[in-house]
Amino acid sequence: MKTATALLLVIVLCAATSGFGAQAEIDKLTFSNLPVFLKTFTSDVEQVNDAFESMSKTKLPMFDAKGQTFGRRRIKDRQQTVVDLKKTLQDFKSRPENLVVTMTLSAQTEELADEIYDLTELAYDNDQEETAMQLTRLLGHFNDDASLIQAYALGLASQKEQRLSQLEKNTH
Repeated sequence: MKTATALLLVIVLCAATSGFGAQAEIDKLTFSNLPVFLKTFTSDVEQVNDAFESMSKTKLPMFDAKGQTFGRRRIKDRQQTVVDLKKTLQDFKSRPENLVVTMTLSAQTEELADEIYDLTELAYDNDQEETAMQLTRLLGHFNDDASLIQAYALGLASQKEQRLSQLEKNTH
């Protein structure tokens, strides 16, 4: 019963706090609100990186005697997703109109959300509730961010399609 109450409290807290921050104010990602989005997104990526780093240094009970995880990829290996996303994020900051970069950012954001979900479960399984709550909050942000980035990418694709159609009309 105590565990169920604690889990309910975590869900309520995460639901209550997941709407705060710059992304909650952004319904649609545009060139004009991109700086605000990127500032918060970058901060969230750093928080995930810090949580991954902290968990990778902690000897969790789900490790065997040799320090290997039971049936899970090492946390350090998962951090490569963060490294890749940071590189793409820098590229996106300088070229937000590039559809390939935007789609890469979208895919990596979703991949990181999957990693966060996995590590949230690992944190809960190992009684790391503070870390698990932080990761749960960040997971909500990354899911929202992924939706914003996907919609932004569709908008870019639509603009590029319109330009191509116009060029085709002009050449015929």
